[in-house]
Amino acid sequence: MTLDRKSAKAYLLGLSGKSETERIERLLLEDEKAPEILFALENELIEDYIEGILPEKERLAFESHFLDSEERREQVKEIAMLKRLASGEHRALSSVEEEPRKSNSLSFWLYLAVIVITLALVIFAGWRFFGPAAFIPLSDLSPESGPPYFCKPRDLVILTV
Repeated sequence: MTLDRKSAKAYLLGLSGKSETERIERLLLEDEKAPEILFALENELIEDYIEGILPEKERLAFESHFLDSEERREQVKEIAMLKRLASGEHRALSSVEEEPRKSNSLSFWLYLAVIVITLALVIFAGWRFFGPAAFIPLSDLSPESGPPYFCKPRDLVILTV
């Protein structure tokens, strides 16, 4: 039993039935040539999609089933860039490469702003919670320096109602 192109194409597009899917998956494990055929057909499907020559039904199945994983979406982008490069469209390739740089610099500045704001909030909260006493030198903290840093028992007032 070998893998035919029509059933393999239906399998890749998610258009094959359950029994056909199981048969193809079994073939992929048993037949040495089946993965090669499937890989070649996968690349042909991607190229047909990029060139816009897939029939409507296959294009919709390609977008909904084949492109359901990030790995396959990246594969389509890579093949599209290679096709543009091979056809001499260098400008399209450079514009695609510039977009991630902008988003990376934006995410860097956003990350930096979050760190600065968090640090400012921690310092402010520390100042408000501990007060100025938390930030005085240890040499000034002696019983002789008196209140408010050290209270003696005679300085405490007990209120009774």
